[in-house]
Amino acid sequence: MSKMWKGVETPLVKGNLVSFLFKDAHKWNHLHALECGYTRQSLTYWELQQAVGRWGAWLTSFMGESNPSAANPSAANPSTANPPCRQSFVVGKLAPSCVDVAVVQLGTMAAGVVYTSLNISFGPRELSAQIEETGAALLITTPKFFLRLQEALDKLGRKIPVVLIGSGELGDVGSDLNVVGIYKDIINDQTIKPMEPAELQGDEVALLLYTSGTTGMPKSVQHSHNSIIAAVQASIHPLFWPHPPTTDESNQTRSLLIRDIGLGFGLICAFMPGIATGMCLIIKTLDDNTFLRDVEEFRINTIAIVPLNFPTVLRLGIERQDLLKHFRHVLVSGAPIPKAHATAVASTMPGVFVQKGYGASEMLVIAQDPVGGGKPGFTGSVCPNVELKLKDLNSTELLPANQMGILFVKSPSKMQGYRNNLTETKNVIDEEGWCNSGDVALVDEDGYVQIVDRVKEIIRLEYGSAAPAELENTILEMEGVKEVCVIGTLDASTGIDSIYVFIVNKTDVSPPISEEDVVNYVVRNLNELKRPRKVVFMDALPRNDNEKVDRKLLRLKAKEMEKEK
Repeated sequence: MSKMWKGVETPLVKGNLVSFLFKDAHKWNHLHALECGYTRQSLTYWELQQAVGRWGAWLTSFMGESNPSAANPSAANPSTANPPCRQSFVVGKLAPSCVDVAVVQLGTMAAGVVYTSLNISFGPRELSAQIEETGAALLITTPKFFLRLQEALDKLGRKIPVVLIGSGELGDVGSDLNVVGIYKDIINDQTIKPMEPAELQGDEVALLLYTSGTTGMPKSVQHSHNSIIAAVQASIHPLFWPHPPTTDESNQTRSLLIRDIGLGFGLICAFMPGIATGMCLIIKTLDDNTFLRDVEEFRINTIAIVPLNFPTVLRLGIERQDLLKHFRHVLVSGAPIPKAHATAVASTMPGVFVQKGYGASEMLVIAQDPVGGGKPGFTGSVCPNVELKLKDLNSTELLPANQMGILFVKSPSKMQGYRNNLTETKNVIDEEGWCNSGDVALVDEDGYVQIVDRVKEIIRLEYGSAAPAELENTILEMEGVKEVCVIGTLDASTGIDSIYVFIVNKTDVSPPISEEDVVNYVVRNLNELKRPRKVVFMDALPRNDNEKVDRKLLRLKAKEMEKEK
């Protein structure tokens, strides 16, 4: 019997996202909201709201000056002024996460203007294409990216206005960049009266969020204020939120914010829930050499990571058990947790709640472990207001619990669509609002989700199929393997897929794992049909901005080797 699953229903808030995030901020105005883990620059919640309001007021005025047909930017209350350019004006950020970026991001959306994060790993050609696609009308950057940005703008043949953030002065800027302001001067200008968040219905676009692009070209996803509010509400619902309410400094949760706050996971699961609940967010990249010191110095309670980061976090249980007195929570998303890591956490960090989550750029949050723990092998239970159903891989038939099929999701946090790509939007979201996740999964009777793999990644065998994740988790059981990625590529002579395995060996295990070791282990633990065609050893696996393995590059490499065989 087919079945649909639905998370607990909860009333939805609508309107300006930033109004929602700050609605309880008066309770902890005196507490720190943001702190830079490098410079110690910090803002209390009161200072954060003032900075956000001042940036929003400056941006509203700037839009009026650059578009005289807009509403009067000097209106007595710019939060109620509604320049027609708000939704056509996009602010693009080309900089790593920092306190300044957090203010710009919140201030831009508070003003009802569209915000996007440009890919800092892109070269000038790719960057120019992304700027063109987003329609960015104002760019935010740091001195580090001046040359690259200038080259990208030269390719476009445009002089887009730029605001400088971080360290640096106008003298550091190439003469060809159209610098219209310096962030610190704007925020410190007492003549600019901070504005309240603009009055919105909530269906206005707030964010252009790029997909990870692990299996195809990244796509620009449009999210409204309401869709992001719904996702944050789901994240902080009492069934899923493991942190105590903030009342004063003694019980304020302190989070090490290592994820890019311009990308989905860092934004929706760490940054915005933290602001909405009064956390102190320490912005600093994860560094294996300083992690233990960072946890101690900043009194960290929680961190959001991808499985790649697990070896660093596990050092807490192995080397500094004393820090587990206050370190209590790890949120993991982006990929399944390898069994070896789950076992290590249970044995060395038994008091730490490792909470698994599953989401997508198009739908934001989908499933998460409830407070108290989830089920082994599953990535969480269906989130509040989210509905799920499974369809057969080869038909439109709906499936019952515990059968593997394509996962479809309906949620108030779904995207409005892919920017300027109606065809692709219709391919993903049907007329009833169901989104094809592109993931092969199963859901049990209780609504717990197990992600098997991406539909595009399923390997076709002579008899049946194989999920790359199954082979990867098996190979990770080998003592000398640090990282692994499995790719299937078509063998034109047989019409089935050949299996290519890309491995990074551990440097402290001798002798290193060999190709023969891997092949024999797979055949012995799985079966002959899943025998790898080729095992390739690498110094590191290629990764994108989300720290996910770039499977496109590895697939191209596998195809080249397939032609050469």
